Amino acid sequence: MALLQDPTNVEARTKIVAFPNFGEAHKFMQSHHLGIADSEIMPIGSVGPTDSSDAPRLRVNGFQVIGSNRCLGYLDAVTPELGWKNRVVAVGWAWNLDSVGRPLRVILVLEDGTVVGSGEVSLKRPDVQRGVSQVTDLNSGWMAEGYVPRGSLLRAFVVSDNSTMVCPLSNEFRRP
Repeated sequence: MALLQDPTNVEARTKIVAFPNFGEAHKFMQSHHLGIADSEIMPIGSVGPTDSSDAPRLRVNGFQVIGSNRCLGYLDAVTPELGWKNRVVAVGWAWNLDSVGRPLRVILVLEDGTVVGSGEVSLKRPDVQRGVSQVTDLNSGWMAEGYVPRGSLLRAFVVSDNSTMVCPLSNEFRRP
């Protein structure tokens, strides 16, 4: 949960990022002034909680937005992908309270409702399973890739089992 307090915490990010040598590679790149600085992607704060009456304020093209009281989860970090213009990797965890099992997908969405990326909910998150009593599956973590233009606000949503509704996850990032 260290990423909740400090999204730039490389040690905490290493534990949830799917790349085994992320921490080592990140430190090397930063020490040689290569790549994009952590300050290029800034956390904004929580999206929710929202209830069903607040859901219409959030728009996702092609989906009905439901209240965040029907899901749990967090957009932990967003990192620019080296060598790709506007491409980012986002990580976090998600849980759908309306489902029997873990959700299958998350989507990345810009402030105007444009879906810019998606990912599968399948990464091990023992910290979440230990810390959140409703989460019964170790694999509640996710990683998603998307394209986020500079100045854009990015949010993550968990997709419902029937793929018609989405539920907002906490936290959002703005790319400077």
